[in-house]
Amino acid sequence: MLPLLLGCALAAGPVWAGRLDSGEPVEISADQLAWAEEGEVYVADGDVRIHQAGRTLSADWMAISLLTRRGVASGDVRLIDGDQVAEASFMQFDFDTLTGVMFEADIDTGAEGFLVSGRELRRESEVDYSVCEGGFTSCRCPEEDDREPWRIETRDADLELGGYGQARNSTVEVLGVPVAWLPWMLFPVKTERETGLLLPEVAFGGRAGMQLGLPFFWAARHDVGVIATPTWDENRGFKGDLGVEYLLGERSGGQIAGTYVRDETAPGPRRVPANRWAVIAEHDQFLPRDWRARVDVKAISDNAFLDDFDEDAVYRRDLFLRSQAFAFRSFGPSGRVGVVGGLHHADDLQNPLGLDRDSTLLNRLPDASVRVLPGPTPGLARLGVVPSFDTRFSYFQQRENPVSVDPAALLGPDRTFLDAGIDPARGAADPTRGDGLFQPGEPMLEHGSRLTLHPRLARPISLGRVAELVPEVGYAETLYDGSARGFAERGIAHAGADLRTRLIGELGLADGRVAQHRLEPFVRYGWIHTRNQPATPVFVPASAVVQERLRQLDAENYVLDPSDRIPDANRLAVGLDNAFRVGNRVGGFDRLRADLWLSFQHDFDRPGPGRLVAGGVASLRGRLEGRASLSWDAGQGAIDEGLLETRVNLPHAGWLRSPYLLAGYRYLRVPPRIAALTQPGVNQLDAGAGFRVADRLLVGYRIAYSLDDGSRLTQSGTVLYASRCRCFTLGFDLVEDRTRGLYFRVRYSITGLGDRTGDPFGAVGRLLSGAGF
Repeated sequence: MLPLLLGCALAAGPVWAGRLDSGEPVEISADQLAWAEEGEVYVADGDVRIHQAGRTLSADWMAISLLTRRGVASGDVRLIDGDQVAEASFMQFDFDTLTGVMFEADIDTGAEGFLVSGRELRRESEVDYSVCEGGFTSCRCPEEDDREPWRIETRDADLELGGYGQARNSTVEVLGVPVAWLPWMLFPVKTERETGLLLPEVAFGGRAGMQLGLPFFWAARHDVGVIATPTWDENRGFKGDLGVEYLLGERSGGQIAGTYVRDETAPGPRRVPANRWAVIAEHDQFLPRDWRARVDVKAISDNAFLDDFDEDAVYRRDLFLRSQAFAFRSFGPSGRVGVVGGLHHADDLQNPLGLDRDSTLLNRLPDASVRVLPGPTPGLARLGVVPSFDTRFSYFQQRENPVSVDPAALLGPDRTFLDAGIDPARGAADPTRGDGLFQPGEPMLEHGSRLTLHPRLARPISLGRVAELVPEVGYAETLYDGSARGFAERGIAHAGADLRTRLIGELGLADGRVAQHRLEPFVRYGWIHTRNQPATPVFVPASAVVQERLRQLDAENYVLDPSDRIPDANRLAVGLDNAFRVGNRVGGFDRLRADLWLSFQHDFDRPGPGRLVAGGVASLRGRLEGRASLSWDAGQGAIDEGLLETRVNLPHAGWLRSPYLLAGYRYLRVPPRIAALTQPGVNQLDAGAGFRVADRLLVGYRIAYSLDDGSRLTQSGTVLYASRCRCFTLGFDLVEDRTRGLYFRVRYSITGLGDRTGDPFGAVGRLLSGAGF
């Protein structure tokens, strides 16, 4: 037994002492302390404190019985036990353990734990609590008048701090509004990775209307995590999302995400199926002997899925949904030799009415390649010759005869594709049907295998210390085995030379800064001649968009064109590459970074003088950033394409933070053939602006405007508010575009636990502020 020291809280006041039996050292202080012999009760009044084994119980008034070892506390009751802090208006407690029942109580379980409140809260041990008519949340907003971003109200619940909690007859509230009822739920009351419910997900607007999801996390293993999210969709019914993340060994792992919905709007006018689903899987596997394999699978039930649901909206603009699985390895000390083998599959997304031609697409099953990069080779090194080599084998698989799919369609002019048009549902109304031009998605008429062997030899020649000349010759032989034409072969001979020099100038500036200019003039010649090309099958058609500008900037784009119809070439290009840098050589060139290029190319096999290409990217002190490109056809005296984009980051002005301005212009004189269905060309102006208010309010606006017909292509305004503790963001988008018209969308996101760290707007804020520029 240890003595109980009763100290008066008044400075230098007399000490009244008695004895209490307790298993732990105990200290009590109060403004006034009295002893009632009847019942052996101590009564303390005024700033009463009991300190016992690291626990502190304080209140305005307390009474403790030595006979029952029980006590009561009233008025600003506060119990501190480690990271746990409980506050109540009244408490009945056990003197030895400080367990008991608190009324109108609140508990803070720690900086990263839960906030729990209840009409009646029972403390059964240091870690076990039960709640009657209360609620809990993990959001720690300091504003007392603010509504909590989310909270779960419950009839009764049992909590094990550092373990799990169970709640019965509960309601999920978002900003004080009930949105879901749960008869029972299990959730973790700890910071470690454990099974339990996660923060609710809420969305409004768009095609889905209102959405409410309640994610459940299952810690299946220490290296496997599963998140199942049942979601109620206002327009389409209940939807289930399942995500799995896993690790295999120290470096391998991946993730799988699946979605299923029994669509209540199906079949509807668009003839989508009632059972709709999507699967996205990624895996990265490190194998023995330095081999490595990757799998990237994307599959959907119907082409309208990406428009109706937002899970995989990033693929909405793609013509094809591509999946692949491949293994690769490099050999040699420098990794000069690389080997890749795999499978490549595509899903046609261009026809949303259930008439897509997936069965007639050519998929590479399998596909294997070997590439030997330029480098010294025994036997040739003495001659200064640098060899390189490429080879690739592909089997192009087609599940169904394309003619049987659309018997009325005409054959292309060289009988290599079915001229069915972009959208078979439009029939003769489709202007691309029977136009004699291949459109992406039109079925190829043959399938089979293709093998390409492509050796090259280069001989770098140093012209003193002034320049370097690198001539190169090569020959690509392609062997075909087509389903209609049988065996065929094609040869491509090419030669070229690159003459280049480098001039570097540097100027010292004040404060230790330097200005540096690197100038690289070049002369480049390329010659390509094809043999027997019209007699071969076409497995890979020529691109619908001729990349003249990119090919001129990098001559290898001509030689390694994967299509089966490559035009002959006889081209000479001259140009300049410039690099400007201003800043500190040690700390980095942060004042100015600019790369500019200019080249002119003449094709001896085509009429006209040729094409001028110019462009560049630049950043000035992080305040002004821009990029530009221009392609000018000297023969026609017309600009083929142009791009100009700038971003201005303005300085802070008091409460106005991170203001920015965006401006862009894009021009395309001859659009891709697929675009002929919608517009004659591209002559578009883009602009945007935005700012933040004290990091808690984000405002952004973007507009795209067609200069040809004077119409708005799209415009959107966004306002986002973040709570002071960065627990949640709330805002809205007002969007207008030519396909969906004008619509309003509410944004609500739970962004954290109130620790005030990080950007509360996340990726949305970076996108709106032009960080993707």
